[in-house]
Amino acid sequence: MIPLFSRETHTAGYAAARNLYAVRKGERWSLFNAANCNAFLEDLSESIPYLYGEHELSIGVDDTYDYQKLNALEEQINQELVAQQMPFTTMLGGHGGYGIQWILGDSQIYRSAIGVYTFSGTPIEQVYAPDLVGIQQGIWDDEYAGYLVDNSAPFAVADKSGTILTDFDYQDACMAGESLIAVKDAAGNWGYCDQSGALVIPCIYQPQMSLSIMNETVEYPYADLSGMVVVKNQSGQKLVLDVYGNEIISAGQYEDLAPARDGCVWAKQNGLWGLLQVQDYTENNANVILPDGCVAPDVTLSRIDSLCTYTTADHGLVMRKGPGTNYEKMDNIPYGIIVWECGYSSNVPDWVVVYYSGIYGWVSDEYLATTIYSTSK
Repeated sequence: MIPLFSRETHTAGYAAARNLYAVRKGERWSLFNAANCNAFLEDLSESIPYLYGEHELSIGVDDTYDYQKLNALEEQINQELVAQQMPFTTMLGGHGGYGIQWILGDSQIYRSAIGVYTFSGTPIEQVYAPDLVGIQQGIWDDEYAGYLVDNSAPFAVADKSGTILTDFDYQDACMAGESLIAVKDAAGNWGYCDQSGALVIPCIYQPQMSLSIMNETVEYPYADLSGMVVVKNQSGQKLVLDVYGNEIISAGQYEDLAPARDGCVWAKQNGLWGLLQVQDYTENNANVILPDGCVAPDVTLSRIDSLCTYTTADHGLVMRKGPGTNYEKMDNIPYGIIVWECGYSSNVPDWVVVYYSGIYGWVSDEYLATTIYSTSK
């Protein structure tokens, strides 16, 4: 479970893709929309999906030169993205955008596209940039009429105003999150710098994402989200640190961990994923919009109390407009589908309100898994 990664800006979990995760059960990848707890485009991609910038989705379909088939698949994918209210598209039969690098030349940091035939540099102050960026020193080339960067050139960290915060001491600097940027040392280990340039998390951790682009494999750690960062130690175990380097979840406490938003992290236990609330976050579900005629719960869970669970009814779990079998049926939730539990009735035991496929309704909690994670501490 990986927050969707942007190849262009070297960030993850940002902007248009804030609720979107790449997930894999077997050999192939799917997408998971955390806004409605739905998986879609299941087992479609042979490589991890990622973004070019913020608006074009890259899907690794099987090699084929059947462009009619590709165009039909592209249309199908884009229709599903629209249905999931995702503000980007895919281009299977075309080509994606270019990667971006930040180049220091003559005391000015430029944003430039990688792989183009002419220098496309624009001063960092004039373009969108993450709060922290990894920069490399460029050398002016008269024939190219622009700055060129040696592939082995070291990185420094700068902010989006163009202020250089560190020396050129790192092999890489990328995956800017909400307050940190990941940096790689000469030994290939990763740590994190803050917005002052201080190395607040030492370079002792391993990458967790592997991405193949044009026969090149690159590896990255996770970005920080919600005041936390999920890291992997030298033994391959995951742990969670705050943005000052303090341990929040110990190594080996869960089978696997991945970043989430809103003060949560994804945690895997007994082969199942759930959300853990580990930082304070106060968004409330009290303003949920119920369908016409649907009974409102008298106990509405806050976001930090709510549960991410899944259905266990073999033939599907009936969603109703109220807490009981006498209420009108709204939908049938298939076996194994993830739902959010958002509230309950203090007068009717064993019935809860859940969020599924864009709507709220009542179900019997007899058919909801008990091996779940509360988002409370």
